Parts: sequence; C-alpha cells; structure tokens
Amino acid sequence: MAVPIFKFYAFLLPAIFGLGACGGAMVRAPAAVYRNSALEERTKRAVVRVKLYKSKNAKKSAGCTAEVISREDNNYLLATAAHCVLIDTEEKDRSKWKLVEKIELVLTSFDNENLKQVYPAKLLAYEYNKKADVDFAILAATIPVNLPVLYLSLDEPVYKQCVLNFSFPRRKTADLLYGYVDDIFAFSQKSFIIRLGGLVDPRGASGSAVIDCVDGKVLGFAVGSWLPELPDKLMVLTVKNFISFLSRHQIKLSQGSSPWHRRVK
Repeated sequence: MAVPIFKFYAFLLPAIFGLGACGGAMVRAPAAVYRNSALEERTKRAVVRVKLYKSKNAKKSAGCTAEVISREDNNYLLATAAHCVLIDTEEKDRSKWKLVEKIELVLTSFDNENLKQVYPAKLLAYEYNKKADVDFAILAATIPVNLPVLYLSLDEPVYKQCVLNFSFPRRKTADLLYGYVDDIFAFSQKSFIIRLGGLVDPRGASGSAVIDCVDGKVLGFAVGSWLPELPDKLMVLTVKNFISFLSRHQIKLSQGSSPWHRRVK
C-alpha cells in the first residue's frame, strides 16, 4: 500500500562520519566504546548499498542501506526503509505517489574497495505510516555470494546501551559508527533514539540496522534524524515493530535466520 514519507525525518542519503579507516570503512566512536572487531567484519558483509532509480532508464540514482535478514541458498531477503522506494511522498494526494522502477544492490569487497558486484533486487513488501511509526520495506534478490544473516534481537533496547551502525554514503567508502541508546519511548514500544559518535550528516543511513555492540543482534532500523538541529541523533524503529510488519505482510524468514521467525504466524 502507498504511504507517505516522514516530513519529520531527513531522507537518509550519503553521510560524513569521522576518524580513520578500519577494514575499508570510516570509523568513529565514543572514547569508552566497546569495540567488537569480529562483529564489525560480519556486519560489513551483511550490509549492502541500495541504488534506487526513478525509471528503468534513469542514470542518476538515490542511495539507501539494506541488510540481509533471511537466506535460503542464494535467495536473500533484505530490510530497508519504505521511504527509500517511494517517490513524490511530499504530495498529500496518495494517488500521486510512485515507486522506484529499478533497484540495485551493490556489494563491496572490503579487501579491495574498488571491487564491486551489482545485483538487481525486487520490492517484496513495503509500508509507511507516520502515526504508527512504520517505515519498512523488504527487498528480494538472488546473489551467488555467501552473505551472513543479521539476527534480530527479542530484547528491548536499554538506556545507554552500546550500539553499532553501518551504512553507505555517497562516498566510495562505507561508514561504521558506534553510539548508544539515548531515549526510549516506552509508551509505544515502536521506536527509540540513538546517538552516534561523530555523526554530522545522517544522510546515507536510511534502512540501516542498529546493532547491539556485545551480542551482535539487531535492535532496530534507522529511518531518519530525530531533529534537524541534532544530526547525531537518529530515530530507530524497533524489532518488535518490524516483526508486526512482517506478520501483516505474511513474510516469514527462512531457515538459518533468527530463531524468532518460527513464532511469526
């Protein structure tokens, strides 16, 4: 169903983060952050750049981030934000909204940033609802490359919990940032706020996973900046919210992904 873009959120395209390189990605983190090198490498392989074209023949593209959440052989499902695949969502008349006509997934080898592999993807499901804090989309793609699955956490986010975020800006290199849970909207259990060290411009993080620094599981999905004047704070939609979206669209994750997929009916 067609749904509007959050006017409150910034459309998350390319970003600039800080500090030096780590495995080909720019890294910045608070001084006392818990670094997890193994998790960083696994996350890099599970996250891809998404290129979105308004038409099949368009040369210019917009960019977002997606991550692998399910795999069956070489058939993958990836999560991203719904506003990434929608066009003209500023229009109040929903009949004028359109979907992008072409989606590509760009895999980057972090041993050599110049080596990239591009694969077509199709939109399997999407939903946007501002009042309900829903901004999710599922992409499907066949990729003859071994990519890891990011597991979804069943735990609620905790205040000051350490988080990791990995996303793709316009620059050729990707960005890896650490931060923490800054605020939790307990009344809704659908969203929370994170603060990322060194984040100056949030564009580029749309649809990217927010991951627990310690156990490596996904706590939620970033959809936009909390306030324009606070660019280092991102709005994140919870995994519980995401699971409800999957249930509404009758999407089940394949064997090898998170154990909770057996509970979704």
